[in-house]
Amino acid sequence: MKNIKFSITVFLMSLTGFFSACKLVDEPCENENTHVFYYYFDEKIYLEQVTNSIYIQFIPGATKKEMNAVIRSNTSLKASSLDLHDYATSHAVILETKNGNCISESSVKSLRQKEAVVSAEYLLYNGRKYSSINDQFVVKLKETTSYQQLQTLAENNNCIIKKKSLYVENQFVLSVLKTSNLNAIQMANLFHETGLFEFSDPDFITFNLFDV
Repeated sequence: MKNIKFSITVFLMSLTGFFSACKLVDEPCENENTHVFYYYFDEKIYLEQVTNSIYIQFIPGATKKEMNAVIRSNTSLKASSLDLHDYATSHAVILETKNGNCISESSVKSLRQKEAVVSAEYLLYNGRKYSSINDQFVVKLKETTSYQQLQTLAENNNCIIKKKSLYVENQFVLSVLKTSNLNAIQMANLFHETGLFEFSDPDFITFNLFDV
């Protein structure tokens, strides 16, 4: 089992409705490749993007008015009825298309750049459960890797080192800045491929589904 990860678990209450709302659509759009991967140590794990639904994480200080302004900024989207309890409290929301079509990558990027938004990413499916990501990923340095190397790599790739694990030596949480063209999965992969880390993983938000 992996060392301690910094992850968030979000509870959704309607299993049947969720499957219906998150079905993949066949119509083409800008994001034709609906599969992404991340590294589990050296193995590539593939996930399917749910292209008609996105998870938005707001900044901690965002007001309900600011969050509603983001939600209403794209008239083709609506807040999902499978929302994350009260987004005014959780500072997160799932948006889905009104017509079931896919959400273009340009629309996702536009939402991501909103001042009140930390991250905006497609929902992901691994064949068993749904998840998404925020702006963070977690790395653990190899014994031969210095903190200075981590700092340099972060600075060169529009990332910041947010915190060090209190429990695991040489484990850090990094955040991808909005100035980057990569999201947290892509950035975690980039860091992994340098060979400097024992692991480099996105900070997945997992949706646990329960029947009512």
